[in-house]
Amino acid sequence: VTVDGKLKMLKVPTITASGRVINFKPGSALVRSTRPEVRTFQMLKLLNSTNITINNLQIEGPNIKVCDFLYIPPPPTGPMDLTDQTPYWILEGYDRNYESQHGIEIYGGSGITINGGNVYGMSGDGIYIAGQAQNISIKNVSTLCTGRSSISNVGSSNVTVTGGSFNRSGYWIFNVEPDVISSVSNYLIDRPTVGHSNFRWFFSSGPYYSCLVTNVIVYKPILQDINPNHPLTAECAQNQVHIIYQ
Repeated sequence: VTVDGKLKMLKVPTITASGRVINFKPGSALVRSTRPEVRTFQMLKLLNSTNITINNLQIEGPNIKVCDFLYIPPPPTGPMDLTDQTPYWILEGYDRNYESQHGIEIYGGSGITINGGNVYGMSGDGIYIAGQAQNISIKNVSTLCTGRSSISNVGSSNVTVTGGSFNRSGYWIFNVEPDVISSVSNYLIDRPTVGHSNFRWFFSSGPYYSCLVTNVIVYKPILQDINPNHPLTAECAQNQVHIIYQ
């Protein structure tokens, strides 16, 4: 399957298939210019698919206001100017009414590989992995301007995120969220470049947190924000979550 040109997404394109390759040509993308007035929407959804490879994924969503900062610091006047250079708050970030509008959703299935790409301007997550999906590989995919998280792993196992740049998220960069029946296990985030988020750059907690977390590793994250919010892991899972800094 080849994506050639800008394809406007009026409805959720849902793929349930096996053994397919999807190639995005240079300059091509899945696009939408207005935010749908619904809670749940995806620019691309893989539903119980197996052995799917996507090359050069390109998604251009409608929520450009996530890129706007409430405060943009002035440039330093000289080497002794100690003005904080961190834009400290995203103007329009998380909104519960639109929190499930994701760039790409991988729900169930196994053997999904994404090689390179960009996800921009979504009201929910850039990449959402759920439904007990397994054996997922995300390589050098970047997200920018997402209303909730850059990547959410909700009850999925054997997931690897390699490289990529993740910046300007209204809530978190990485959300690790086991549900009441499914664990997040064997999850590796390898050398990501981590930019700005309004809250924690890594979050594995919450009021309905099930503690079903096993072997989650963030390896050598490159923290670009001058004052990044500290990661937060629920006490019951702290011995299963390991962040290895430079």
